[in-house]
Amino acid sequence: MSKITIITGPMKCGKTKKLIQIYNMVKIQGDTNPIMIKPCIDNRFSNNEVVSRDGDKIPCYNIKSLKDVIQIFALEKINNIFIDEFQFIKGNINQLIDIKNKDVNIFISGLEKTSELKFFNLMKQAIKIANTVIYLTGDCDVCGNPSHYTYYKGTKTNNILIGDDCYLTVCKSCYKKLINKEILI
Repeated sequence: MSKITIITGPMKCGKTKKLIQIYNMVKIQGDTNPIMIKPCIDNRFSNNEVVSRDGDKIPCYNIKSLKDVIQIFALEKINNIFIDEFQFIKGNINQLIDIKNKDVNIFISGLEKTSELKFFNLMKQAIKIANTVIYLTGDCDVCGNPSHYTYYKGTKTNNILIGDDCYLTVCKSCYKKLINKEILI
């Protein structure tokens, strides 16, 4: 029986690293054809690889939507699909269920919420049907405590702003202080 596993948490908490670790474990266990996917719009570290912050890399396919997965891949020949930065993938929950129903395990990493604490809709729906959800924390960029939030250092005009240096990972206390302008960065 197939399953959905989700890895989530704030930026810089190791979601991609954990996804790559599971991918490598699946290969060691004998899967010769796992598929790694990332959204076309994420080209921060590489265009054709999923890359963790510590430099681990896996070649990947770029897609725009879950419909691409259904149309491009022969799902009956695939046991495991890995999707990084899931919050940027377009589609609906029924497409995710269709992939799972092809007896494919799906491993997802991505942000659950924007830096304004609004849910990414597809991720929110995926969490509801997931078999396993792994919540990771990072280290607060301000105080060093465990972080649960992502903070954007500028003024956003859109929920989707691909970047790295413009975001902080912060604890609840520092997030509140940054939002209220009690501390400056």
